[in-house]
Amino acid sequence: MGLMAEPTEEEVVREFVERTSRGETDGIEIEHRVAGGMPGEHRVSEEVTVSATGLARARSNDARASEASTASLDSAQTRDLFRRLGEGASNLVPRSQARFLPDSLVGAVTIKVDEHEATLFYLADQNERETQQQLLPPETAEAVNDFSRLTQRLLHE
Repeated sequence: MGLMAEPTEEEVVREFVERTSRGETDGIEIEHRVAGGMPGEHRVSEEVTVSATGLARARSNDARASEASTASLDSAQTRDLFRRLGEGASNLVPRSQARFLPDSLVGAVTIKVDEHEATLFYLADQNERETQQQLLPPETAEAVNDFSRLTQRLLHE
């Protein structure tokens, strides 16, 4: 029996989109990170990881402090979060296509399906998206904002 080739990032994303459109979350984990900002200003580094079981872990680091928090989402919330990201994932770009100005606030979404992963990028700041003419369609912006809101909720409740 031959070893299967490692799937491309594109294939991992396609599998994620197919599974989540069917409401399947098994074997899926999403990590959403936002990092960057201007030196001398408030540089941001936040991340949230959501597993198929609904376990959500958030972490933030900035010049002043770092904090972490954990919560559980119910299966409907987890499915919805994953499905919405699946619907918008095609509008995020792989590293090879990511072109952002230095010091931009960049979002990265790592999609893990079984033991394979793909990381996609976008400009996290709405004003920077407009300035750099890298607008996201509303459904994609909403999906990544869901993860940002979840991070804020976990860290600041």
